[in-house]
Amino acid sequence: MFYHSNYNFQKGENIEGLHLIKKIYGTDIYETWEVKKFETIGFKPYIAHIFKYVPTGFFPIKEEDLDNWCKNIETYNKSLEFKMLDVRVMPCYKKKSFKVQTKTGKELAYLLFEHPDGGYKLEDSCTENNTFERICRYSIKNLTKGYLRLLQMAHSVTKATIQDLYFLTTKGAFYYGQLRKHIPEQKGQVQKENNEKKEKVKHYFQIVPFFRVFKPDDCNNVSKLVKEDLQAQLKIRMYEFGKFLMNFYKGFDETKESKLFATGDNFIIDEEIESLKVVDIFVLLNKDELDDGKAYENHYFGIPKKFADVLQQYVDKKAPIEKLTQNAEYLKNSFYDFLHKLVDYNGKQFANVDEAVNHKFLKGNQFLTKVESDTGEI
Repeated sequence: MFYHSNYNFQKGENIEGLHLIKKIYGTDIYETWEVKKFETIGFKPYIAHIFKYVPTGFFPIKEEDLDNWCKNIETYNKSLEFKMLDVRVMPCYKKKSFKVQTKTGKELAYLLFEHPDGGYKLEDSCTENNTFERICRYSIKNLTKGYLRLLQMAHSVTKATIQDLYFLTTKGAFYYGQLRKHIPEQKGQVQKENNEKKEKVKHYFQIVPFFRVFKPDDCNNVSKLVKEDLQAQLKIRMYEFGKFLMNFYKGFDETKESKLFATGDNFIIDEEIESLKVVDIFVLLNKDELDDGKAYENHYFGIPKKFADVLQQYVDKKAPIEKLTQNAEYLKNSFYDFLHKLVDYNGKQFANVDEAVNHKFLKGNQFLTKVESDTGEI
């Protein structure tokens, strides 16, 4: 067994062809990095889960576990495709893990995920300056419906295993772009004809999957998780997803990375969120617009004209925030009500994913084709 639990990878480090660029997430078992890999045509960007061991010997995770974990991604994507959702799980590159031996003699294993074709990372693109872009704030319904489906599948298992997919809301794990298709290289006229026959390629939100295990002991105990344990994990994942959507809405450059809780951690609710009501969430997320005196109805996010009229009094300094609170019922089916039911962990949080999926905010318009970036109006 070659396990190096005390070893932490470093930015700029080279691991036998992998150049580490930026850390996305880390556990005692593996770390997730943006990397560049040297290939025949130069360096190519990937995301990598780099394990601190090779899956052989006495360590509980075996090579077949990683292979089956990669196969599970295909199952999830078939379900997303069947339900016509605009989200996909990033597949393992070549559907397998890779092994390397470092110059110091350490043996390591890693999984690779390719960047989407013609795509980008949401963290870099959905910032404060372009949060009104269609693919950012005005794609929240599409991303949410797909992510909730992933949570449904991940937490509906009757018995947890090492091979389970797990979905964390670290902002570096979310991309958007075309699905990569690996077609055998062809030459000459045949290749030209194939290029001419190419159809318009659809773009998807693509999400890096993680593992249910975080610490060495988890590998032995994961099969002991019962239904109540999985439900407790789901409550935490819904809370974290609510915080992620709040950050997505405001622009990622305006927010710090949220703490993600591993199995067995002492879960702590963010004090800044714990006491928020629906109107508080609305004001927090729209502070810049309100400071600029903008008060609009917005069908996409569920802001009706009646609330917008009261809001205009607030931004004109003719009514206190209490006036908004008194009219909170107008936001009952809004995005802000939906968020409140994700993050209200000790109160009115959704009892399960089905309740979240059936919230009225997720009904109706999906991607918007046109958004006025100066006002946010539809």
